[in-house]
Amino acid sequence: KDISDVSISVPKNYVIKYLPEDIELNHSFASFKRNTEARNGIIKLYIEFEIKKLTIPLDEYPDFKTFVKKIITETKKSIIFEMR
Repeated sequence: KDISDVSISVPKNYVIKYLPEDIELNHSFASFKRNTEARNGIIKLYIEFEIKKLTIPLDEYPDFKTFVKKIITETKKSIIFEMR
């Protein structure tokens, strides 16, 4: 299981324009979770990734492929700031 728990200070004279939405994906072979929260000028980002199986059965491969594509899409999303 890999966990990242990060706090980011919002730069002075900036506001948050976009925070990636929370997501939770659970499958028999792996799980992925991301939570973002902004409060009092601090952004908290929590990401958890767990591999449950080292071998993927052939019948689960389409789900695995979809799962990986979704994680790639989600991890490309950025926090966007805008000057005040």
